[in-house]
Amino acid sequence: MVNNCAIVNKADEDLGSLTVVDIETKCDLPNSRVNPEKLAHLSDTQKWQFVSLLDEFADFFVKKPGLCSIGMHKIHFTPDFKPKRLRAYRVPELLKLGLLDKYRNC
Repeated sequence: MVNNCAIVNKADEDLGSLTVVDIETKCDLPNSRVNPEKLAHLSDTQKWQFVSLLDEFADFFVKKPGLCSIGMHKIHFTPDFKPKRLRAYRVPELLKLGLLDKYRNC
């Protein structure tokens, strides 16, 4: 975390060797996608904390989810387990269109 920021002349040798930090600019931070009206119920401090959290963990708040490769898991079944067969059901056409639109806009 940065507590201070200062401008130093390159010719200044009093401070010794300084590390220059490359500033990476992210054009699409998660907080830029939040509608401010949805945060109206929060205090200014809570709003700041929320958007700071979103930006700090920007890799987790992406528009489109991806494959999680953090770990593996197994589901252990009992020896007498038999999977249930569920009947397929039709999705109404109007509902299909709504779902497709939502999926495309993710």
